[in-house]
Amino acid sequence: MLRPHLYSDKQSKLTLFASDLPPVKPSAIALGCLFTQVSSVAVLAPLFGDTYHRAKAADSKEEFFKSRETATAAASWGSSVLGSALQTYGVGALINATGTLSYKGAAYLGSIIFMASAGPGVCFSSSCNRKQS
Repeated sequence: MLRPHLYSDKQSKLTLFASDLPPVKPSAIALGCLFTQVSSVAVLAPLFGDTYHRAKAADSKEEFFKSRETATAAASWGSSVLGSALQTYGVGALINATGTLSYKGAAYLGSIIFMASAGPGVCFSSSCNRKQS
């Protein structure tokens, strides 16, 4: 639970904020990131495949690394890794905060997370389909 604090300097503010975050094992975050990255390969594969073919066709490595496509691919991959780490931390913190210890409880919690994240898109797409008919 977040509580208001009186801070005397920036260092104590950062220390108190970090102590308010629920603990999640780094190995759980790493495993979640790995799983998310492997499952998102299908989405990012065309971008990286195209970038790989351009690297093969480039005259030199320096020319390729200075290209805009390389920067776009690197930014996409970096934001994907950061996003998956934050998402994994959030799910792990939610599991720890709710005290979920069983597979059944984790399945219920996962279903709720999935409905909360996918529900708005499903509702939006179904309402758009009705308007077009």
